[in-house]
Amino acid sequence: EELHVDPKAALHWAKRLAEEELLQTTEDLYLLSEKDYFMRLPLPMHMRRWLADERSRLFNPSQDDLAGTTSGMLTSSPLRRLGRTNSFSSDGESWPVEVTIQVNSVTAINIKRILFDVDFTLMLDWQDPRCVGLTGKEIEKMSIFNPEVVIDNAVDNDQPIAGGCNFPRPNKLIDGFCPDGHLKKTNRYRLSLTCNGLDLRAFPFDTQILPIRLKARNRSQTEDGDVILVGPEGLNGEHKKQGLRRMGHTVKMQADRLADFKIQSLMGLRTETPDRWYEVRIIVERSPGHAIRNVAMPCLVILTFSFTIYAIPMSELGSRLENTATCLLAMMAFQGVVNDMLPPVSYETALGRYVTAVYIILM
Repeated sequence: EELHVDPKAALHWAKRLAEEELLQTTEDLYLLSEKDYFMRLPLPMHMRRWLADERSRLFNPSQDDLAGTTSGMLTSSPLRRLGRTNSFSSDGESWPVEVTIQVNSVTAINIKRILFDVDFTLMLDWQDPRCVGLTGKEIEKMSIFNPEVVIDNAVDNDQPIAGGCNFPRPNKLIDGFCPDGHLKKTNRYRLSLTCNGLDLRAFPFDTQILPIRLKARNRSQTEDGDVILVGPEGLNGEHKKQGLRRMGHTVKMQADRLADFKIQSLMGLRTETPDRWYEVRIIVERSPGHAIRNVAMPCLVILTFSFTIYAIPMSELGSRLENTATCLLAMMAFQGVVNDMLPPVSYETALGRYVTAVYIILM
């Protein structure tokens, strides 16, 4: 009645689920703990949404019952046979893959070349219903969905460090079986990446974004369908606890190895409509001490020294001009130091405006 489906149509859909060995009993709904599984059932959209929302009401066993029956359900339920490639087929559909990054270290930022060196661990998590109830060895023998992600803004090589995981493995096994189809891959990278979006207007009091741009290889020509990258919160989640790994992007305590910058935060960014692109941004704030000590303070000293010309009599005009010229030459030298710190930009930085102001006073 809630679905506005007549008994004949309801019998048709139930028969289809049973024939495809997807759902035969109400208890089978409990194993479909993720809403994404319901979205793959061969049912009209409004039926799939209703099943996902009403699952807990239809079957909500106690913890004692769950502990005693999980093993049996995995081996006797029709879901045990979901390892067949024709069950829960995702032909033409998109596979959401959760991306989690741990930044191990940021060792250098070359503002002049617009590059930074980073060491990070990339963790991928997704669910493949075909692996529910299979052993680890059975999963290894299967030709299963295996997402490939590349680092789009890598300078040269974007390959992970040797020793990573190139083949999916179950997140956990219960009595030797994969209970939920949760698979994962983990790889570590040490790369030089480009950071073209630098904004240096506030230099040396600036905050910069160091991006790690991820792109899933296009799989539209394969039977697995397209890959879409989402954050640790999952496709429809709003918090990291709603994701598969239940952890967000992290920065190790020893990661900050920068002389002039300090890591402030880490954030993930995806497009409004999830696709095969995902970006993790490392937010760093510059420590202005180096520029102040080596540029701003010497310029202030030069400016102060220039006022000594007022102690020279007007009759000694040559001495006064010599003093001023010396100060201007010194300022030109420090302007070269500022230019060496930055890439060519079309706008003026805060430090550049300071040097220009000193020039104007000297003139």
